[in-house]
Amino acid sequence: MTNFIKSKVQQSLSFLLMLVVAFSAFSGVLFVDPSPSYAFDQVALSRALKGDKNLVGADLSGADLREADLRRADLSRASLLAADLSLANLRGADLSGADLSGADLSFANLLRAIANSSTKFPVDFDAVSKGVIFREE
Repeated sequence: MTNFIKSKVQQSLSFLLMLVVAFSAFSGVLFVDPSPSYAFDQVALSRALKGDKNLVGADLSGADLREADLRRADLSRASLLAADLSLANLRGADLSGADLSGADLSFANLLRAIANSSTKFPVDFDAVSKGVIFREE
């Protein structure tokens, strides 16, 4: 008798779980994208890609800036969190207070880019060996 009751309870729980999953699926709860999404400012991205050099405080988090020409751009206090800056030219750019955490900087030109103590680079990224100059505040 105990096994019969245990079996019925398990069937009931399985049915309830199936109902919860079905409800969640139809209500959109299960369709959450598990990957991080970054809502970068489309206007700022367009300006950056068109060569605008004044990008102070711009939100370019997660933006695709591969091969972008950002020479001498003012990116101070800009958010470049997880942005793709591979092969980008950041030579002489002002990175003071910019957040480049998680950004892809592979093969980016950072010679003479200017940063300060509040600039955030990706973990294990050696900015000095890439030619970044840190200025005192």
